Amino acid sequence: MALCAADAFATEHTGGLGGWWAGAGAHPEKCAVHWFSISVTPESFPSWFTELSNSLQSCISALEALAQLVLLVGRAQAHTAPKHCVLRFHQLRDNAGAAACSRKQLSMSKPMCLILQATGFYCSKFGVTLSSQHIDGTRNSWADARSRGDTSGFCPRLRCQFDLHDLLQAPWKDLEA
Repeated sequence: MALCAADAFATEHTGGLGGWWAGAGAHPEKCAVHWFSISVTPESFPSWFTELSNSLQSCISALEALAQLVLLVGRAQAHTAPKHCVLRFHQLRDNAGAAACSRKQLSMSKPMCLILQATGFYCSKFGVTLSSQHIDGTRNSWADARSRGDTSGFCPRLRCQFDLHDLLQAPWKDLEA
């Protein structure tokens, strides 16, 4: 099982997503893991995400779920599911509400329900099932630091870049035509 974690933070108008993952069987060391650190503002998202709230802080659970989605996509892009097999990814998060919604794959609130739908889309696309586990925040310090822009000790060449707008629009792209 590969070790990995993701986290998010937000104020009213700014926020961040961060995470990291080590290869299967690898011992995680800062200098040897793949990672991401994404600063966000309301302009970082499609209009459907930010029109639902006037504050990024008020949708922190959705941002936590989005950090997990970015982690899922980053990890999945490095793997190919064998034919007739489904990969099972275990991911850690320190937000109990987001972990519960992800396990159930159910939420009635926006934008959380849309993030969960996008997660289902990417799981299907990559042939992955996702298992989210809650951990205490003190055990999630690397991902927490990444979400706040602290990249010290991490190898710059192992940084992964993501376009959040494209990532969130892809599940509905064919519906727009």
